[in-house]
Amino acid sequence: MTLGDIIAEARILLQDTRSSLYRYSDADLLKFGNQTLKRMAVLRPDLFSYIGEITCTAGTVIQSAPTDSIRIMEIFNVKDGAAIRETNREVLDQTYPAWMNDTASACVNWMRHPRNNNKFFIVTGK
Repeated sequence: MTLGDIIAEARILLQDTRSSLYRYSDADLLKFGNQTLKRMAVLRPDLFSYIGEITCTAGTVIQSAPTDSIRIMEIFNVKDGAAIRETNREVLDQTYPAWMNDTASACVNWMRHPRNNNKFFIVTGK
């Protein structure tokens, strides 16, 4: 089903079926459809999820997801490596206060960035 199909069905519900006298232009209905998709993506990102690979920047703790993504849903493992677990800052700060300044090594945990859905932290182990 395309957005064009949805617009055609919406015209029936809106009783806007006379092509020479449309009350709503195709551009307006397309705008409404795109706004709906954006809201769906924010409220239910799982509907648009994609499983892929992210290349991390070496030597830095803060990482970025691809620019065309909305947010990180889950990180499963390091490529050709072990599974990693999600953690939170409170746990890390209490149990491993130097996590932000640690030297690069094998990644064991990841943590969501609190203010940016497209950034995350990778935490290495000793």
